[in-house]
Amino acid sequence: MLFRGRLSKCRCRLRGDRVGCRIVGGARESDAGDGAANLSASPMEVPPRFPVEALRLPGEGTLVLARGLHGIELTLAEYNVRADEVQLPAESDTTEACWATLDRLVKHKVCVAEGRLRGYTATDAHNLRDEERQLARQVLEQGMLSAQFMPNEEALAYFRGHPELFPDLTKADLAEPALLTHVKFTLHNERWVQTVNQWQTREKVVVDRDRFTTLLNERDRAPMPAPPQEGKS
Repeated sequence: MLFRGRLSKCRCRLRGDRVGCRIVGGARESDAGDGAANLSASPMEVPPRFPVEALRLPGEGTLVLARGLHGIELTLAEYNVRADEVQLPAESDTTEACWATLDRLVKHKVCVAEGRLRGYTATDAHNLRDEERQLARQVLEQGMLSAQFMPNEEALAYFRGHPELFPDLTKADLAEPALLTHVKFTLHNERWVQTVNQWQTREKVVVDRDRFTTLLNERDRAPMPAPPQEGKS
């Protein structure tokens, strides 16, 4: 990430089952799935986005794409209806974007399972999808809080050990809280990926990659079904 000029402060918040981080003072707010905070400095334009219709796949909605312990299950119907929850860059390769969407949704399910193991509960959830969003949000929130309260010395050590990740920053720049927070969230992102992967192994998640490959191959040979209505997960 490149930072230009000086940024006044950093504010982080949760939206749905994603985490959004906003740098106030010239930077653009951006989102990343599975709790990764993505901070980028750019004008406030809205870039073109990848068409979500290209992510949806034809087939029987009850087909199971992934399954694991503690209620983890992802069907084709759910994949199709939740494919639009994170916007992708317009230049994304379609096949790679489909695989990335599958991976994101599997990791979302893993975070939901972690929330259940922690004893979290969802209030005022109207359906399973709402409940899972709330559970994942609570897990993500705890991770974000730990990142915000990371000791400065730990972030500085990471900065010194990974200069390639911060080419436009000097140690003196980190006297500004927003820029030091950027370093903290970069370290958090790296650790978060490792943590979720560990949870996924613990939950014995099996992703049916052969089935998904078949669906991708059939994508251009069958009409697309209408996605399920909101609230009918």
